[in-house]
Amino acid sequence: FGPKVNAAMTIGGTINGHANTLSGSMLGALSPAIVNAYGAGYFDRMRRLVFMACRFSVLLSMLFSLPLILEMPKVLELWLKHPPQYASEFAVLFLVQLMIENLTVGHMIAVHASGRIALYHVLMGMISLLALPIAYVWLTLGGSPVASVLAIILITD
Repeated sequence: FGPKVNAAMTIGGTINGHANTLSGSMLGALSPAIVNAYGAGYFDRMRRLVFMACRFSVLLSMLFSLPLILEMPKVLELWLKHPPQYASEFAVLFLVQLMIENLTVGHMIAVHASGRIALYHVLMGMISLLALPIAYVWLTLGGSPVASVLAIILITD
């Protein structure tokens, strides 16, 4: 699809990165408490902190993302004057992905606190790689780049 789709993906990724910074800051504050609770053997406290991290993370990302999702074409027009063709769709999909990802972000911290992450990351990497052939097949069959990004998001989240 050429450089226009690449530019649209970059714009969507940039918006996603800024939204992720907001919720990531809150996780930086809760992460040490989750790790300490796990290390001390306070598993009930750790679970409460994990669920709190998930809730706050989703709420913060929704606070930032929902207004953007509702007004994305206008925001991109104000920012870029003439945004690339798929920029709005990609940005919305990336923001939705961020909200879905934040549903389990506290659990990720707990998994990392356990120290047994090698097998988990290998399995998640293999599952994530499945998105590439699916997107490739979709694009070779004449599908839209938006649908291929949607397939990647559904597989990786």
